Amino acid sequence: MLEMIHQIQIGKRSIRNLLIIYIDKTTCTLFFCFFRILLAYGDKGEIVLRGKGSGGLSEMKRKLHDNQIYVGVVRVRAVDEYGSHRAKFVYINYVGANVPTLRAARASTQRSDFERFFHGYHIQIYANTLEEISEDTIIDLLQACAGAHKPQAYEFS
Repeated sequence: MLEMIHQIQIGKRSIRNLLIIYIDKTTCTLFFCFFRILLAYGDKGEIVLRGKGSGGLSEMKRKLHDNQIYVGVVRVRAVDEYGSHRAKFVYINYVGANVPTLRAARASTQRSDFERFFHGYHIQIYANTLEEISEDTIIDLLQACAGAHKPQAYEFS
């Protein structure tokens, strides 16, 4: 069912097709089926699904290469003192440090398209290195926008 998506390559301007195909093939919503979903640019500039799964942030980071551009969402659980677990979604835009400047600039023109595609996230991270996508960074950003009832912990897997 979902393995079909893994093989699909979609054009630069039609990233919404991935979501439409996904909804047609499953009854659950995009963010609650997977802890992470990762898109990247293929060799010819097309957008391809590079990863999905339940491994969370550490699994996503293992798939990132410093000569590629990736966008994706990872789910983190906020846990409070009453035992409540709330999903928090982190949008990640990663432009590796070794991506050619022209290619990175070209990809930046689609940034708003990806942000709309992955709507509903709680925080955004724009990174050029893996160190910028750390649990500590995510916790700091989530705590900064948590409001009055701040969670005591975050679960990343």
